Amino acid sequence: MIKYFPKNKIITNLYTKGKEFTVNGKEYIGAYYKTYGGKIYSGKNPVNGSSQELLLIQSPPDDFSPTSITQTAGILYNNNTSDYINNPNLTDINTYEVPAQFYPKPTDNDYQKGYIMRYFAKKRNDIGYVIEINKETYQSIINQDKVYDYVTYQAIDIFWQITGPLKDDRKNKLYKVAGIIDTNKRLVEQKDKVFRGLIEFIGDKYDKFAKPTP
Repeated sequence: MIKYFPKNKIITNLYTKGKEFTVNGKEYIGAYYKTYGGKIYSGKNPVNGSSQELLLIQSPPDDFSPTSITQTAGILYNNNTSDYINNPNLTDINTYEVPAQFYPKPTDNDYQKGYIMRYFAKKRNDIGYVIEINKETYQSIINQDKVYDYVTYQAIDIFWQITGPLKDDRKNKLYKVAGIIDTNKRLVEQKDKVFRGLIEFIGDKYDKFAKPTP
């Protein structure tokens, strides 16, 4: 039976090169996903993969929290576990939050301006699995303020047109009116060159949040 988790309760498309997890007593190498309760399973997500539960080679306590974790040498620990933090054999311990999914809600003022800024994040070594984030999370990653793991995560912003004609208007040869769909598509394709996976995330919905006007 396929496991079901709400999108905000699961982190998918993760990958381990080994020395982190075991399955059936053997070292595990490959894709995995993590649930809000701290469980870790094999496969990119509950649909694609065997979904066998993975165990950390050095297992944390049961109250492991995925929203606020300690990472060192590729192993995750409970932040509230002082035994791990006080271990003299562990160095360069940092605590990071996991970027949360965000859904923009343009305001009347945004529609008067005709655009919003959208923000996205993903792991640098991951071609896919882009998430949309809010401005505060984006700035935190860009400013490297150590709330989020800026070494692991990459973030970008993008201008997103929400008013105007749906398509470029070229009827007037002297004055071209930029269309919502054409403008957003051009900008997304440009950003995708340095932020792979953005086109797939947008999914051809270049008129998202749009209120077409003459």
